[in-house]
Amino acid sequence: MTNLFIFCSFFFPRITLFVCWLCSTIPINDTPFALDLLAFIVAPRLLIAWWMFILGMHPLLIMLFVLFGVLELFSSSSSSKKKKKKKKKKK
Repeated sequence: MTNLFIFCSFFFPRITLFVCWLCSTIPINDTPFALDLLAFIVAPRLLIAWWMFILGMHPLLIMLFVLFGVLELFSSSSSSKKKKKKKKKKK
């Protein structure tokens, strides 16, 4: 994994993974394609953190990706709940 891939994937994980997939430069990994596809849709930062773990990257960098990946998962679901509550109150 290059530093540019890690930097771009931290801020734009889905775009970075898609561009790397188009250019056939996805890092070497042993995860099945179905799991890659599911993680790309649901939690791309966690997928990248797993790849970093397999490749032996620094643990603090991995934990940073895991932390923001988990925050992304839970914050997106809670924000959609807030929007639904606001729509119900307006009616």
